[in-house]
Amino acid sequence: MITYVCDEVAGNKLIRIQKDYRLELCSQQNRNFVIKRMTAYSSDQIKLNKTYKLGYLTPETVENQLSNIRHIGFEVTDACNLKCTYCTYGKFYTDYDIRSDKKIDVRKAIVLLDFLVGKIRSYANYSYRNEVLITFYGGEPLMNMNFIKQIVAYVQCYGDESVNFRFGITTNGIYLKKYIEYLMDNKFLITVSLDGARKHDKHRKYKNGKSSYDAVYYNLKFIQQKYNAYFIENIRFNSVIHNLNNKEEIFDYFQNEFDKIPRFSLLTPAGVNPRLKQQFEDLRKPKPFTGDTCIYDQMRIKMDLNYDDFSVLQDFIFHFSGNTFYSYNDLLARKTYSTLLPSATCIPFSRRIFMTVNNKILPCERIGQQYSLGVVTDSHVDLDCKDIADRYNKMYDSIQQQCENCYGLGSCSQCMFNIDNIGEKNAICQNWVSRDRFQGYINVNIKTLRDSFGVYGRILKELIII
Repeated sequence: MITYVCDEVAGNKLIRIQKDYRLELCSQQNRNFVIKRMTAYSSDQIKLNKTYKLGYLTPETVENQLSNIRHIGFEVTDACNLKCTYCTYGKFYTDYDIRSDKKIDVRKAIVLLDFLVGKIRSYANYSYRNEVLITFYGGEPLMNMNFIKQIVAYVQCYGDESVNFRFGITTNGIYLKKYIEYLMDNKFLITVSLDGARKHDKHRKYKNGKSSYDAVYYNLKFIQQKYNAYFIENIRFNSVIHNLNNKEEIFDYFQNEFDKIPRFSLLTPAGVNPRLKQQFEDLRKPKPFTGDTCIYDQMRIKMDLNYDDFSVLQDFIFHFSGNTFYSYNDLLARKTYSTLLPSATCIPFSRRIFMTVNNKILPCERIGQQYSLGVVTDSHVDLDCKDIADRYNKMYDSIQQQCENCYGLGSCSQCMFNIDNIGEKNAICQNWVSRDRFQGYINVNIKTLRDSFGVYGRILKELIII
């Protein structure tokens, strides 16, 4: 086993690693946070002592999530003014509804909003601050600006402080200059999809094959120069990594052009057409980086705790520090084990609810639209919490045995909707973790702790994971 000990030598805190990965903080003389010497479980003992046990989803849990919803997403339209090579509604994917330049029905969207606000106002709501983010997606959402304006105006007329609404939008930026004043007036958080410089952004093109880069770049520079404060606070970027770019070059571009750090996204392999799988794999493989390696030092400084190894360490500490509580009940009466659901799939509606242009209800905009959990009609929301729980539990059953024998159970990041044939007997999780792989995961994070003095305390003090 491993034991962590924190020594103080000439005013400097040092971590001595003797062998253990279960961490815990304690206070000494009301001034220092140190790592407590503690005996922990080995990889084998985790299984024998049942540190985790698998449970099932209940209808009551689904109902509670609806009453405490934090994020409502609308697929404003399935129309788009671009035809990006890797679009999740494009040629590589098969798990979406037919695109027909359709616009969402504002009346049905209002039915959903009224339904959710009623839930939020119910006794089942336990949030201390009912702040709800409404986000508009596409297609290209700015191609249905009328819907966005109607929804913003409608929620502002609820007339009480029981719910505080904020707004966000994900856009390709083509019409951003045209509507920026309205977005500013309503304090929108804007995410712009851009994959880097012109040479990196060639997959983002108009339907005639022409690059969209120049138009988007012009709009962004206009906003940056004219509304700089808003640009700094409210505009962020999402960059997809593919065969024309890499994380290093994307980072360098956004630092030089906009003084921003984008969110790096990977192309999802879920729902890919089997006939195009090899072509897709070639597309999603990053371009090799051949530039100045000094960029890594810059990335580490600028990205700080979100840099690669520290980002992995955050997850490690979250799952294994012994200072993570999944509910207030755990905080008041800590159990010897935690009950987990198979995989890392979000409990439905725990993070968001998403309504498609075809009135389907999904737990997330990132999963295939064949996994609809309900539908919005002209008069009501057709959503059966028992049916949802039963469907999830059936999918859990198809991978439960794999989860029980997986060393990564307590730190899983696999969404079951990205597992082929989920719900069937032949479903296989490609992220199953063996003992050796788990030990490697531990070793990597122990090395990060050993090489980076103070980072453990910073993560605990500065980061909040929700």
